[in-house]
Amino acid sequence: MLPHILHLSERQRRGLPVLVALLLYLGYLPFSGYDQLHHDALLYWYIAVEFLEPGHRFNFLAFDNSLRGYLWPLLLLPARVVAFFSGVSPIVFTRLIGALIAALLFGWAVPAVWRRYRPGSRQTLATQLLFVALGFAFWRDYFNFPLTDFPALLALLAALWCLLPPTPRGWQVVAAGALLGASLNLRSVYAIALPAVLVLVGVSAVGWRTRVVRLALLMLGLGAVLGPQLWLNVRHFNAYTPLVLTRYNPFDKHDALIDKLGWSLAVQKYETNIGPQHHAAQVLYFDPDGQALLRHLGQTEFATLGAYLQAISRHPATVAGIYARHLISGFDVKYPTPYLQELRPMRWGYRAANFGLLALGVAVLGLAALRGKFSLRQALVLLAVSLPCLAAVPTAMECRYLMPWHLLLLGALCFEGQHLLHWLRGNPRRWPVLVAAVLLVVGLALGFVWQLERNLAQPGELITG
Repeated sequence: MLPHILHLSERQRRGLPVLVALLLYLGYLPFSGYDQLHHDALLYWYIAVEFLEPGHRFNFLAFDNSLRGYLWPLLLLPARVVAFFSGVSPIVFTRLIGALIAALLFGWAVPAVWRRYRPGSRQTLATQLLFVALGFAFWRDYFNFPLTDFPALLALLAALWCLLPPTPRGWQVVAAGALLGASLNLRSVYAIALPAVLVLVGVSAVGWRTRVVRLALLMLGLGAVLGPQLWLNVRHFNAYTPLVLTRYNPFDKHDALIDKLGWSLAVQKYETNIGPQHHAAQVLYFDPDGQALLRHLGQTEFATLGAYLQAISRHPATVAGIYARHLISGFDVKYPTPYLQELRPMRWGYRAANFGLLALGVAVLGLAALRGKFSLRQALVLLAVSLPCLAAVPTAMECRYLMPWHLLLLGALCFEGQHLLHWLRGNPRRWPVLVAAVLLVVGLALGFVWQLERNLAQPGELITG
């Protein structure tokens, strides 16, 4: 088989990781231990039928979910209809969709953007397959379920891929706008990446006329995807915004985002249980300092974002510590699944490997930064990927919220690790320093997660305010 691979064209070599990833997930997911959808995944599957009126007549304007964008349920609708009439289990269809997303994300999007983002990186078939393998090791069971995290990142990366050529064509800029709009509709937090993308379009063009034209084309594509959401918001909720709303219904005084920011002060990490071992679907790891802060404030809910910011501004050191623990918890990928069938012990080896790989990824990026290897365009791409992760830090942390950063660090290790290796070979004394630094990071991280496990909420234990 190896001689055949050696004679493949460049395009075929770049397509091979996609095929390998697709076959890997198609072969694995049916035996991953899940037989049905749960919680948010099930919700996305069922709200797809909101587009259908009695008699199975399609009506786009019938969709009236205030907290979910229209795009993902609309894309799921054909599979939903086929599953209904065929009697085939929904998870069969969502696995097929998930395998395709995994193949495109791990096999194409991240490596392809990296090639345009960092032209000096040397990608080989081996490094691309290594990245596919690492993505599989840490995230594989997520692709059973129709959650929006991975397709949203895929859409954002595809948008950046369209914009990164030195002189993108008009259709590429329009496509980038549409893909960016898709990521915003799938995951509202990606709206925070929009300013970085707009600046990227501006600095990539020469002359003000070209900048204006490209920005107009980007907005054209953006409007094509977000315009329908604006239409739905105005019709059903009298809300003149193209973004997905954060209120449960137009008459609800509570904002879901602000509510989450409030109680998240007391929660270091959040996971979802579907097995009989735990007492509830919510697996909460409390933050003792956050609990104490809410007791001091005498509340877990805030009326407005301003009230929340005013409250936390009076305790900057405590809140900074809470947010820092959120950040570390988000990188602690203990399970490769969003839905826990059982709560396992510490899993020392798995978590140590995860933190060790991430530490090496940080070392690779740090070395590149010290050598001044980042241009303004590259910094803007990094910012576009990073801002959604930063915006998620104040919330009750789930590992999928920091997944873009996780893949960024794994990508750095796979696609630019040779620069770190070359640097180490330049001076043998650097090896023990790096090994000691990585072991220190892993040791501190494992100490943190050991303490995290001790803060698991017990039956009947509530967030106190």
